[in-house]
Amino acid sequence: MFFRLHRYKKVTLIGLTACVLATLYITREKTFKNFTDPHSWRLGFDLPGILTEKFANTKRPSEETKSSIVVSVESTPAPIDIKENVQSLCSKDFSRYNGYRNNTYLQSSIIISKYKFVTCVLPKTGCSFLKRFLYFIGSNKSISSPFIYSLYDAHVLPLNTTNKLTAKQLEEVQREYKFALFVRDPYKRLFSGYVDKIFSRYDYWDFLSKRIINKVRPSAPDKSKKCGTDTRFTDVVRFLVSEISEGKSVDSHFMPIHFLSNPCSAKYDFIGKLENFKTDAATLFSELHVKYQSTLDEIETGSIKDELKDVADIVFSVKNNKRFNENPCFDIHNITRRLWRKLQIKGLISYKFNLTITKKELLSLNKTQFLSILTKYNKKSSSEPDCHKARKFSYLEAYYSVPQKDLEDLAKLFSTECELWDYPFKPDIIFDSDKRISTGPITYFNFDDV
Repeated sequence: MFFRLHRYKKVTLIGLTACVLATLYITREKTFKNFTDPHSWRLGFDLPGILTEKFANTKRPSEETKSSIVVSVESTPAPIDIKENVQSLCSKDFSRYNGYRNNTYLQSSIIISKYKFVTCVLPKTGCSFLKRFLYFIGSNKSISSPFIYSLYDAHVLPLNTTNKLTAKQLEEVQREYKFALFVRDPYKRLFSGYVDKIFSRYDYWDFLSKRIINKVRPSAPDKSKKCGTDTRFTDVVRFLVSEISEGKSVDSHFMPIHFLSNPCSAKYDFIGKLENFKTDAATLFSELHVKYQSTLDEIETGSIKDELKDVADIVFSVKNNKRFNENPCFDIHNITRRLWRKLQIKGLISYKFNLTITKKELLSLNKTQFLSILTKYNKKSSSEPDCHKARKFSYLEAYYSVPQKDLEDLAKLFSTECELWDYPFKPDIIFDSDKRISTGPITYFNFDDV
């Protein structure tokens, strides 16, 4: 009978159309069911660190029926399904895409039993907010907002973590709980780590910056090698490439995400992007039936207050620390100027406003008075158009300072990240000399200035 159908074109057309529509309907129903089924996906976040022996060979079970809830809205013409992409890549080369160790992702992952999910918050992927939010929704205390806790508080909150579980309890969590991951453009994440830690944090100068300079810039002046206060972005790039190519671990703020999150063994059910954090987080929290909207609405203003208060906290932790005041490498006024520049880099204070207070005046202020100065200049800067460009210009200035060979080495290092999470392998604005732009009237990383 089938072979006679060619005589009846109309019948054939109608039949084919019906088949196509039926296929689309079935696909739609399957997709919708996967998205809405409360048992169809799982969540998980990983903190850096070496996995303890009792979890050395632990893997999350593979479940084909689990849904593919993935938020991927990077501004590309045709964004891919990141979860499916990760699964495909892992099936081809597990060891390459999973990182050095199979189970780093389990170390200190945060458990929210109330909603039956586990979250490991990776550095430089919104971790300070997520830790506070997880405490906010998981605590039995009456808490008005996650932002009542400072950036420092975020890392000392009493959160329930997987390293307290027995092997049997861990198996149950892996089987019954949900797992998710937020990722970030590796180039932007590295830059953010440099600004927040190496460029502006005196405590990082002492233990990491000196190590970086001594390894990649052995001919640097003795003061640089002794103090670590003038570590360049190029130094960080060279150090990162060198250490990882030698199979070593580096500080978790700089370690590529796949080394920390083990996407092949963790089998994440939700993968969102920091670049679209509010929308992705809203999708995640909605699926968990978590009341979240008022908190997400606070993110922008709360983050600004976080940054200003954090600078004030750091300055006055130095002021009150006798050991640092006696260290010839550190000067509270220079540290304050560096932190002021960080706020300019982040677009929170215009480059038109320099820090004009003297060291003597600074020492006479209390923390509240200093914070009011920061707040005043932040408000004065809100209408300045240059503030909106500062983040982009400072980012480009940093990458434009890196020699081409080092950029190429970095691209090779980041190739796995970019392939997994669907980010540009070599951003044109960095790698294509014809597409580079002017970075404005200020040099953000002039150590003589700050």
